[in-house]
Amino acid sequence: MSPGEKATGKAAAGKAAAARAERKPRPKSLTFKGLKFTLQPELPDTFIFDVIEVEAAGEGIGPIFRMLRSMLGGEQFMRLRNAVEDGTIAVEEVDDFVGAVFEKYGLGLGEPSASQDS
Repeated sequence: MSPGEKATGKAAAGKAAAARAERKPRPKSLTFKGLKFTLQPELPDTFIFDVIEVEAAGEGIGPIFRMLRSMLGGEQFMRLRNAVEDGTIAVEEVDDFVGAVFEKYGLGLGEPSASQDS
């Protein structure tokens, strides 16, 4: 292989690696009340089980917090908890935080709204 062919091969390999990196989903960033959280690029595989548990629980908040923990990871979940404990985030604002996390994934909270035609 000539030096020119080697250089062309390396350039092509570099371009292919760059294209793969572009396709790889990047972590999502969320800043809430001055605290920065890094979210997984995609929802965890267990998310559907969390959704089922939340629906089965009705009004209970335990499953929602388990879902949030799976989305944030243990360390960031504890940062959220500590922020509530130290008053950085009011407990009443946790719903807003959960909504902001869901929005990062293109999801909404609560009941779907009625269409204009209904």
